[in-house]
Amino acid sequence: MAPLPNCGGKSPMTSRLTSVYSEVQNSRLDHPLALPSIFRNPFKVVDGPASSAAGNPDEIAKLFPSLFGQPSAMLVPSESNERGTPLKIGVVLSAGQAPGGHNVISGIFDYLQERCKGSTVYGFRGGPAGIMKGKYVVLTPEYIYPYRNQGGFDMICSGRDKIETPEQVSVIEPCLICFRFCSY
Repeated sequence: MAPLPNCGGKSPMTSRLTSVYSEVQNSRLDHPLALPSIFRNPFKVVDGPASSAAGNPDEIAKLFPSLFGQPSAMLVPSESNERGTPLKIGVVLSAGQAPGGHNVISGIFDYLQERCKGSTVYGFRGGPAGIMKGKYVVLTPEYIYPYRNQGGFDMICSGRDKIETPEQVSVIEPCLICFRFCSY
């Protein structure tokens, strides 16, 4: 699978032209984002309390028998100061636009660059359909930079497709296995 160009047809290295940004857009580019305190130091993921529902728990449990009652995930401080091993992470945006989409992707990327050096972040283009069609771009600092603090989902674009049928799952399964098990 080769990286695909941006939605606008520009190459991934020049996905946006910051030279045409307004003064406000330029001021946002280098504005540091607040990082939740748990991410500033080593942490680990532990099982939290069982999931539940605010209302109609019996009905919800029947609708989602495999999910309801499963432990939640909690991030807790860890004494380990080890850096993580390199990871391959895929990001996909789904549904309508939201103001923080680019910053979520930037935050994932920045965290991995700091804590799991050598990691690769893949942006699946066009939402869940990007996963099914193998359309992705390898995200780099140069690619991400023009989108920082700019809002929206146009870095990798979104989609309203759903992965629901066994056929759709079988199409993406080899991709997920590859991203999960490929070594560096």
